[in-house]
Amino acid sequence: GLGAVSENAALERKTRGLQYPVLEKVAIALHYVWVVAFVSGYGRFSVGYSLALFLLMTCSCGFFLAIVFGLGHNGMAVYDADARPDF
Repeated sequence: GLGAVSENAALERKTRGLQYPVLEKVAIALHYVWVVAFVSGYGRFSVGYSLALFLLMTCSCGFFLAIVFGLGHNGMAVYDADARPDF
Protein backbone atom coordinates (compact mmCIF):
# COMPACT_ATOMS: atom_id res chain seq x y z
CA GLY A 1 0.00 0.00 0.00
CA LEU A 2 0.85 3.64 0.28
CA GLY A 3 2.53 3.16 3.66
CA ALA A 4 5.18 0.89 2.15
CA VAL A 5 5.92 3.46 -0.53
CA SER A 6 6.35 6.18 2.08
CA GLU A 7 8.62 3.95 4.15
CA ASN A 8 10.75 3.14 1.10
CA ALA A 9 11.02 6.84 0.20
CA ALA A 10 11.98 7.72 3.79
CA LEU A 11 14.63 4.99 3.83
CA GLU A 12 16.00 6.16 0.47
CA ARG A 13 16.25 9.77 1.68
CA LYS A 14 17.90 8.60 4.90
CA THR A 15 20.54 6.45 3.19
CA ARG A 16 21.29 8.52 0.08
CA GLY A 17 19.77 11.89 0.85
CA LEU A 18 18.49 14.36 -1.70
CA GLN A 19 20.92 15.72 -4.26
CA TYR A 20 19.73 19.31 -3.80
CA PRO A 21 17.58 19.28 -0.65
CA VAL A 22 16.98 23.04 -0.39
CA LEU A 23 16.58 23.62 -4.13
CA GLU A 24 14.01 20.82 -4.45
CA LYS A 25 11.88 22.21 -1.61
CA VAL A 26 12.11 25.77 -2.96
CA ALA A 27 11.22 24.60 -6.48
CA ILE A 28 8.15 22.70 -5.25
CA ALA A 29 7.04 25.69 -3.18
CA LEU A 30 7.46 28.05 -6.16
CA HIS A 31 5.57 25.62 -8.37
CA TYR A 32 2.56 25.58 -6.06
CA VAL A 33 2.67 29.35 -5.55
CA TRP A 34 2.51 29.74 -9.34
CA VAL A 35 -0.28 27.16 -9.63
CA VAL A 36 -2.41 28.91 -7.00
CA ALA A 37 -1.80 32.27 -8.67
CA PHE A 38 -2.64 30.85 -12.11
CA VAL A 39 -5.80 28.96 -11.17
CA SER A 40 -7.12 31.93 -9.21
CA GLY A 41 -6.68 34.14 -12.26
CA TYR A 42 -4.39 36.29 -10.13
CA GLY A 43 -7.32 36.96 -7.83
CA ARG A 44 -10.03 37.45 -10.47
CA PHE A 45 -11.68 34.00 -10.58
CA SER A 46 -14.20 32.62 -8.12
CA VAL A 47 -13.30 29.76 -5.78
CA GLY A 48 -15.45 27.28 -7.72
CA TYR A 49 -13.95 28.26 -11.06
CA SER A 50 -10.43 28.09 -9.59
CA LEU A 51 -11.08 24.63 -8.18
CA ALA A 52 -12.50 23.43 -11.50
CA LEU A 53 -9.48 24.82 -13.37
CA PHE A 54 -7.09 23.15 -10.93
CA LEU A 55 -8.86 19.80 -11.33
CA LEU A 56 -8.92 20.15 -15.12
CA MET A 57 -5.23 21.04 -15.14
CA THR A 58 -4.24 18.16 -12.86
CA CYS A 59 -6.41 15.53 -14.54
CA SER A 60 -5.41 16.50 -18.08
CA CYS A 61 -1.71 16.36 -17.19
CA GLY A 62 -2.19 12.97 -15.52
CA PHE A 63 -4.10 11.66 -18.52
CA PHE A 64 -1.39 12.93 -20.89
CA LEU A 65 1.32 11.22 -18.83
CA ALA A 66 -0.69 7.98 -18.79
CA ILE A 67 -1.03 8.06 -22.57
CA VAL A 68 2.69 8.76 -23.06
CA PHE A 69 3.73 5.94 -20.72
CA GLY A 70 1.17 3.59 -22.20
CA LEU A 71 2.30 4.20 -25.76
CA GLY A 72 5.97 4.01 -24.78
CA HIS A 73 5.63 0.74 -22.91
CA ASN A 74 3.34 -0.78 -25.52
CA GLY A 75 6.28 -1.12 -27.91
CA MET A 76 8.46 -3.00 -25.43
CA ALA A 77 9.34 -6.63 -26.04
CA VAL A 78 7.35 -9.28 -24.18
CA TYR A 79 9.18 -12.36 -22.92
CA ASP A 80 7.97 -15.71 -21.65
CA ALA A 81 8.81 -16.44 -18.02
CA ASP A 82 11.42 -19.06 -18.96
CA ALA A 83 13.00 -17.06 -21.82
CA ARG A 84 13.28 -13.64 -20.20
CA PRO A 85 16.70 -11.97 -20.07
CA ASP A 86 18.47 -11.86 -16.73
CA PHE A 87 19.02 -8.26 -15.76
